[in-house]
Amino acid sequence: MLTVSDIIHLIQYYYHTSNFASAVTDVETLRLESLRGKPSPERLAHMSDPLSSDIEKALGVDTPPLLWASPDQSLYEAASLLIQTHARRLPLLDNDSDTGHEMIVSIMTQYRLLKFISINVRFPYPFVNTRAPMLIVSP
Repeated sequence: MLTVSDIIHLIQYYYHTSNFASAVTDVETLRLESLRGKPSPERLAHMSDPLSSDIEKALGVDTPPLLWASPDQSLYEAASLLIQTHARRLPLLDNDSDTGHEMIVSIMTQYRLLKFISINVRFPYPFVNTRAPMLIVSP
């Protein structure tokens, strides 16, 4: 998934390494794989500087962890992954039966998780009636 951080990294990279004309040409043919890895042969042919294909590496930025969950995982496991990594969204990947490739089935967000809890969790649970200040959890 393309994130706001990825867009900022692209702007920083092209600001420091390119002129406007070559940046426009590169961005028109940009593939997400060139942010974090080896570009495709088609892209290499059009790049003004093929040695700088790994944009995050050229900027000295750490590659973000590739987070995903399976639709078969429990909601608790997926929510725990969101909390541990401070991610706001988590793609749910499953194998496509027609092609055999992984595909994004859905994206679990903090909002969807809270909405699910608010709709489905009812009163036998003692924490539901707890006041908001009492729910503060230490990191």
